[in-house]
Amino acid sequence: MVNSIITGLDLGSSNIRAACSRVRPSGEIQVLALENVSSNGFDSGNVVNFDAASDDVHNVIKKIERKIRARIRSVSVVMGGSGIHSLSAGGMIALSKKPREIWQADVDRCVKQAGMVHVPSDREVIEKAILDFYINEGDYVENPLGIYATKLGVKLFVVTAEIAKIKNIYKCVEHAGLILKNMAFSPTALSASILNKDDHSVNIAIVDIGSHMASVSFFKMGRINSYRYIYQGSRDIDDQGATGSFLKKIGHLFTNARPDKIYITGGGALKENLLEQAEEVFKVKCELGRVRLKGCLLSPSDGLIHTSSLGIVIDEGKKHILRNRLRNPFEKMLSYANSLIEEYL
Repeated sequence: MVNSIITGLDLGSSNIRAACSRVRPSGEIQVLALENVSSNGFDSGNVVNFDAASDDVHNVIKKIERKIRARIRSVSVVMGGSGIHSLSAGGMIALSKKPREIWQADVDRCVKQAGMVHVPSDREVIEKAILDFYINEGDYVENPLGIYATKLGVKLFVVTAEIAKIKNIYKCVEHAGLILKNMAFSPTALSASILNKDDHSVNIAIVDIGSHMASVSFFKMGRINSYRYIYQGSRDIDDQGATGSFLKKIGHLFTNARPDKIYITGGGALKENLLEQAEEVFKVKCELGRVRLKGCLLSPSDGLIHTSSLGIVIDEGKKHILRNRLRNPFEKMLSYANSLIEEYL
């Protein structure tokens, strides 16, 4: 596979976490190196000192390069924290006068139309996540592929970020001598590394506790539908009483979104007895949100603090595998035939 080395950066609260992996010809994602270094130029994902931030990126990448003994040319970055807003969007397309089977090309066209939302001039869309599909007169479907219908609709969870925030990160990465390949929404990276197949049938919340900030991401049927955060983190829970008070503030973010299970991840999850206290405060089953990656053995701490950096690597790896499959001549011919049939109908 060409360009199979993937590197992800989580700019974090006060640390930069980097993960580097290789996609094997078998499709397996192999972790090559992990790094976690203190940051002087970033705070909660925002650039607060340009020169220091560029040095932070340069230094962590050099450490990864020494470990893997190879040059890294591009990185993908996890985005979260302040300056991130979300909104709901929807759209519907006509398929045909008579019911016909729904293909992937129909889903892509519907999502593209629904995603054409107006955003303020100082913001940019960084992610569009599917919430629900519906067909005909509004009947809900979990997966529309293969279903017969005359209309297809979709509801999206659209994430926007301040353009200034995006440009500052781009500039820092480029100044460090790298290409910024992709930016991913933090909950997307977390879900890629933490959630399993069973979690796609229930309501899940992921609580990510950094040093300066904590966020809560809500997932319905494996799909993100809400993201909230507070400017408090592990540095604010040094004693037993402070931990309880901190968790209660997190609990206020659960208004009208009661999950069936909660995963707690990030460096703050390493705090002693935090999991037990969380179950007592939230009244919901809580588990540590560790990286789930087949064939990958991580230390307990690495499995918690690298959920975002490894999550974006896992997500990019899956896309890389899909792109290579589509290079198969037969699959390309089938996709082209479907497009022609769609245009004819």
